[in-house]
Amino acid sequence: MTLTSKELLRAFLSMGGATLFFRGLSLFKEIYIANTFGLSSSLESYFIAFVYVGFPISVVIVPFQTSFIASLAKAKTEGSINNYQNEMFSSVIFITTFLIIAWVLILYGLKEYVFVNSEAVMSKVYSLLPFVFFNSINLILYGILQFKGFFSINGYLPTISPVCVLIGLFLYESLFGMINVDIIVVSIVLAAFIEFCILKRMLNVKFSFFGISKTLKNCLQKSYFLMLSSVVMAIAPMVEQYFSSSAQESGVVLLRYASIIPLAISGVFSTVVAVVVLPYFSKIYFGKDGGSLISKYWNFLVLYACTIAVAYFTVSIFSRYLLSIVYSDIISSGVEISIFNFNLYLVAGAFLCLSSLGVRLLSSMHKGKVIFVITIISISIEILILSIFGTSANLSIVPIAIICYFLMSFIGINMYIFFKVKA
Repeated sequence: MTLTSKELLRAFLSMGGATLFFRGLSLFKEIYIANTFGLSSSLESYFIAFVYVGFPISVVIVPFQTSFIASLAKAKTEGSINNYQNEMFSSVIFITTFLIIAWVLILYGLKEYVFVNSEAVMSKVYSLLPFVFFNSINLILYGILQFKGFFSINGYLPTISPVCVLIGLFLYESLFGMINVDIIVVSIVLAAFIEFCILKRMLNVKFSFFGISKTLKNCLQKSYFLMLSSVVMAIAPMVEQYFSSSAQESGVVLLRYASIIPLAISGVFSTVVAVVVLPYFSKIYFGKDGGSLISKYWNFLVLYACTIAVAYFTVSIFSRYLLSIVYSDIISSGVEISIFNFNLYLVAGAFLCLSSLGVRLLSSMHKGKVIFVITIISISIEILILSIFGTSANLSIVPIAIICYFLMSFIGINMYIFFKVKA
């Protein structure tokens, strides 16, 4: 049984409100951090470590979540959804533990080649490992909530993280009269653990060795190419950070500040679509109503594109005023936040949202191989642009390369859907 149009609209409004609240808090957190730390080298090390340490999540857990949600529809029809939940939970604990150990060893071996300040970055990597562990498990548990239709909880529960960070920074500064980036790390680890405890209790999932190998095998078969796509996509931000840090001192932090608001807006759109549309597409697909699925996709894409165009154009008009208000403290201290880069990230965010919709459709149809090929082509173009212009041009080349990446993904995915997927 699939959602009706009214039910889908209610789900979007419910999830949209929750996501807007979460992204608003997250945006406030990011703005507070920016105005508090400025161009801190310790903060830059944290940003770099956060991207690198999150690689295992991007590579395996996100594809697994997609595969799990699609498989939940089938498990529900067979009456085995509770057992499958426990198998999912146990499998992700096993694979996450293995990945964390393997990835840390790889980073330790390559630290002198990939990090400018290797000791500072690796210190942050080690302290972020508990966050990676709990966040990986939480992503799978959130996936189960998505499938069961708990959209409000799915949207409001992640607000624990920005709240913990803000409280931690406020308390530390009040008590000791100073600021410390390590408080951010401790806060997000604590938040991930609290979310884990709440989700585990809500869903009543249990760890068991029984069924782990079978579940992992099935998921690997279904998400193999999607996983390869995620490897490629996860490499992109690491390449971008490498060129950002090479092109200019504090380049990572400056681009981060220029992208905070565009990423927050994109996050609202893409999260709502990911949470609501993937289960919706999966249920239609397993209902064997392919024609209806493709028709609904094109109708939704047109409406989605119009909404994004209006929203992003409106934001771009007020970009100068917005930046002057948001970054008043660091701008007054002499730091320049590029309006041009801000608008470039808006364009990149728009194509990210639009391309992610097609990815969700193809994921629900288990078309991971197609996503992989398109991703390879898209990121090759991005890396080519960065390799040619990255070291000689200014920081703007990074968001320009990102735009090319998401634009090519959007074109490739929708060309495949139009020509190859039968309506």
